Amino acid sequence: MKKLGIIAGILLVLLIGGALVAPSFVDWNKYKAEIETTASDLSERTVKINGDLSLAILPSPAFSAENVSVSNVEDGDAENFVTLKSVDVNVAFFPLLRGEFQVKKFILVEPVIALEVDANGKGNWEFGSESNSDSGGTTELSFEQFQIENGQISYQDFTSNVQEVLRNINADVSMESLSGPFEIDGNVRYKNLPVSAQIMIGRIREGRKVPINIASSLMDNDVEIKFSGGVDIDSQSPAGDGKINLVAGDVGDLMTAVSLLDTANTNLNGPKYNQPLTLETTVAYGGDAINISTFEFEMGESRGSGNLKATFGALTRFEGGLNVNSFDLDSFLSAAAVDENNSSNDDNPDYSYLKDLEGAFEFKLGALQYNEKIASQLEMTLTANDGGIEFSNAGVNMPGGSDLSWNGVLSLPENKPQFIGDVKLGSGNLRAFLEWLKVDVSTIPTGRLTRLSYASAVRADENLIQVYGIDGALDTFQFKGGLSYALQERPSFGIDAEISNLNVDNYLPEQNDEPLDLKELVAMLADFDANYNIKMNSLTTTGIAVKEVNLRGELFDGNLNAKTIDVTDYAGFDLNGSLIGNSLKDDPKFETSFNTTASSLVPLQRAYRFKTDFDIADVGSVAVNTHMNGNFEAMNVDIKSTLGSSKIDVKGDVRSETLKQLPEIGTMDLNIVGSNPSLASLIDQFDLPRTKPAAADDRQISINSSIKGTKGLVDVDGTLALAGGEIALKGRTNLTAEYEISSFDMAVDLSGPDMREFIRGLGIDFRPSNTELGPIELKMTASGNMSDISLKNIAGQLGPTKITGNGDLRALNADLAPGQKSNFEFTMVLDQIPVKDFMEPEPEVPVEEDWGKWSEEPMELEVLNEYDGTFSITANAIQYDDYNFENPRFEAVLKDGVININNFTGKLFGGDVNVAGNFNSTGDLKMDLALTGATLAEATSTFAGISPVSGSFDMNQSITGKGVSQRALISSLNGDGEVVASPGAISGLDIPRLSEQLNDLSNQNGFLSLLTATLSGGETPYQGGNSIITMKNGFIELSPFDIKMLGADSAVNMAINLAEWNLNVTGDMALSEHPDAPPIGLNIVGDLHNPQIKYNTKALEGFIGQKIAASLLQNMVEGNGGLGNIFGGQPAAPSGTGGTAPQSPPAGGTAQMPKVEQEPLNEPQSPLETFIEPELEEPASKAPVEDEKKPESVEDLGTKLLERLFNKPPTND
Repeated sequence: MKKLGIIAGILLVLLIGGALVAPSFVDWNKYKAEIETTASDLSERTVKINGDLSLAILPSPAFSAENVSVSNVEDGDAENFVTLKSVDVNVAFFPLLRGEFQVKKFILVEPVIALEVDANGKGNWEFGSESNSDSGGTTELSFEQFQIENGQISYQDFTSNVQEVLRNINADVSMESLSGPFEIDGNVRYKNLPVSAQIMIGRIREGRKVPINIASSLMDNDVEIKFSGGVDIDSQSPAGDGKINLVAGDVGDLMTAVSLLDTANTNLNGPKYNQPLTLETTVAYGGDAINISTFEFEMGESRGSGNLKATFGALTRFEGGLNVNSFDLDSFLSAAAVDENNSSNDDNPDYSYLKDLEGAFEFKLGALQYNEKIASQLEMTLTANDGGIEFSNAGVNMPGGSDLSWNGVLSLPENKPQFIGDVKLGSGNLRAFLEWLKVDVSTIPTGRLTRLSYASAVRADENLIQVYGIDGALDTFQFKGGLSYALQERPSFGIDAEISNLNVDNYLPEQNDEPLDLKELVAMLADFDANYNIKMNSLTTTGIAVKEVNLRGELFDGNLNAKTIDVTDYAGFDLNGSLIGNSLKDDPKFETSFNTTASSLVPLQRAYRFKTDFDIADVGSVAVNTHMNGNFEAMNVDIKSTLGSSKIDVKGDVRSETLKQLPEIGTMDLNIVGSNPSLASLIDQFDLPRTKPAAADDRQISINSSIKGTKGLVDVDGTLALAGGEIALKGRTNLTAEYEISSFDMAVDLSGPDMREFIRGLGIDFRPSNTELGPIELKMTASGNMSDISLKNIAGQLGPTKITGNGDLRALNADLAPGQKSNFEFTMVLDQIPVKDFMEPEPEVPVEEDWGKWSEEPMELEVLNEYDGTFSITANAIQYDDYNFENPRFEAVLKDGVININNFTGKLFGGDVNVAGNFNSTGDLKMDLALTGATLAEATSTFAGISPVSGSFDMNQSITGKGVSQRALISSLNGDGEVVASPGAISGLDIPRLSEQLNDLSNQNGFLSLLTATLSGGETPYQGGNSIITMKNGFIELSPFDIKMLGADSAVNMAINLAEWNLNVTGDMALSEHPDAPPIGLNIVGDLHNPQIKYNTKALEGFIGQKIAASLLQNMVEGNGGLGNIFGGQPAAPSGTGGTAPQSPPAGGTAQMPKVEQEPLNEPQSPLETFIEPELEEPASKAPVEDEKKPESVEDLGTKLLERLFNKPPTND
């Protein structure tokens, strides 16, 4: 106040001086320079009046000036100490004569006052010398009206770097004297906080307290602060006491008021918490001590009280405490509006004051309401000593049965705050605790996040937070190690941890079908730096137990160096590798190498529970070496792997789909090379549905193929080498989104130098009689999909047979609807087919061993129900031994389990053959066979190796049957038909000669010679014949099989038992020119492939013998001495010739005949006798036929003759 009085005195001097110089009508602007000089001399500052100046004496002294300035001290920061837009002063006249200054009006318009304290502690408001400021007596000065309009006062202390500014000062001040009392009513803006105040200051009396009452409001009365007390203004030891009351309609208003003390914040609309606040405290300050004896507040439902005592000196010693019953944090957080722009941070805060603190403070909070739940018993003791603050007895009980406790010391090494302490957290229900903290744990399955125990040490300063010595357990897993976090513009982490018995699956959310943006995730790694060393023991992920995982590496400035990636026993696999990633933020690039090994795939199968069509244990050990480099758009891969005895390498480039990223594959350019030294080994490895080739036939299998294209369209160019041959594939495939083949169009080229070797190398027991069939070469185009395949332009050769054609396979692997089947359609053209070359050689075993042994095993007929289709065949010839089936053409149609043979035509035995029929999956057979114009000689020669008959024949046959095994089917054959033979000749039989020369016989030996000659040679023409074929239950009967020959008529019956593979032919040949002669009997019995032929000529022999004997006796009786013409023919040849010698068989009759049994007729037996009448072995149980009438022998005739001659009666034997 004293200083203000000096300022006012200067102005009054100017006024009074002006009044003494001249009357009021004087133009004072002309004397402005003199006035400025006088004022400057008095103040020792430069005073300038840049505006109008006026002075009046009556009715009262008045002075006004515009644009006045008073300069600052030399070396001051501001240019002027005071500047005024205008000043208007009116002083009472008569009191002035008494030396009293009664200022009726003192108005300062837009005054700007710059108060400064220099480095020496001297203020710039100290005018003139010390003697001038203290000289003279006391002048009474009072203000009746003192107004400041829109003023500003700044204060800058260079000793403490304190700088404050009061703006928009508008005040009315009145005072009775310089000693008071004072009344001030006005408003001001401090920083951005508008303040209005009413201040009443009592009279200043030396040695007594000055009463002070202050009532101020902030932000238009939103916050009201009152002080009532007294102040002792003793300059040596100021003191004061009083009560402070604060009332805020909402605590948010107080917070807004505080926030406006930040010059960067201009927002007057702060948060509202619906928490009215009242505060009352009693404060006493004196000397170097302050005592807040009572401190009470109410804020909503919260009540609090406390106290604080402090002394100031070399150390600030304090003691106090604060108790709060409850605090509703929810109401604050729900309304708080966080504005980062309204916060400011001092980059270099001064913590040195903490070194000067010594004392203790206790804080207790009964209940903290947050997220509608209560944390209770929050307690903490702060003890300041030796430049540090110790936190002790700190703890709080939280929801979820959670307890948090901590202790430590906050110290200031090098004026940098540092906290070192210990933290413990225990929770019986961590899920509830985290939910209370509003941590979203909804994606973590229930039953997890239960019990937690945690303990660690903490070390933190303004640059780094370190958590070390961690030892904890959550649910069933344990963890230990340390963490660090660098407090800098770019976050930086460090982690060294060991985790045991963690089941990751327990904490993962349900599967999300949304694809992960890997590039975005990787980019997040570029936002911080990290060093990590993580070890996990007994880890479980995706249901798979992992023995150990070790991860070590560093992340710096967007670059990753994963030095160690080691995995031990992941479903039987061990993996070790590394990865380098660069430019992770904008253009990530990677390079990785790793090796994977497993002794068996069985643990992997058990872990993932997948099924295979093979015993995965047979695959063997696995080793994979992988190197990849690239980015999310393109990746170069080089994979070398072995699976047991198999090897497969993949090398090339993979690119992502347009506007997408890997693993979304867009294009690929890969080369695949695989091999196994043995196809048999590969079959064993994967239990392939193939028969293994024999060791001598086993060959290496290998594949070498390039794959180029997109994920939907791939070009393939490769070869598959196996079984000594090679299959080349070149073409294009279309793939589905699941990388399955949807369609393809391929050129296929199969070649091998040896067909036999190739087929046997595939595991087929192919044993052709011709071991040098030649090469196998097939070319075709294959198109379609995995269900429907079209084979076009098939051309090549299978050994000696050339082949062309086309074919289609449909619905092979499709999910067929009920009733739908896979089907096929082939049309093939072949040239010569030497069937026997492709068949096994005939076994070197007795013929009887395997003929006719029909299998009783069920035939694989069910396959007929699995497919429908058509097969059309055209060939030049089908050859089997001497069978030559010329120009065969047929169509086989399989439909609904029934195979129909249509239009089977061709030539066989020189005739035309036509076959039609069907056979179904239940064993039903129906067939019609027609053969016309076939050559008998060719048929018999081909069938039996003989050509006994010339001419041709026709045959028609209808056959039905049913059976699921060979024996059942053969045994069920039924049908009928007819065979008709055209005229021809029978070789090996000379009936005309036999008939002709019977008349010339003179003795029985000649007859036997004649039989030998005519039944084993020569030729007999025949007129043809026919027979009805009847088939029933596997028995075939041809009856009668009558042939009308020259000189004889035959009546033959033929029966064949196919099931037992034998035949029985019976019949006889009657000499047509000798109707009285008995016929020659014929009997063919035995196995079909080796029948026994027997002729029965005994009756004919007896007949001839009787004729010879009768003729001889007649001649003897008549005395002719000879037989005469007993057959009505010409006389016999001269005696002693013995008959005509047998003739050589005619040409064409030299073919080998079936074996003919020879049996003796009587003693002595000759081979011819055996041939004529073979003895058939009768069963032992068959009784002899006693009543059969036997022809009379020569002896009987002779006896009768003698009896007649000598009248001797016959004897009774």
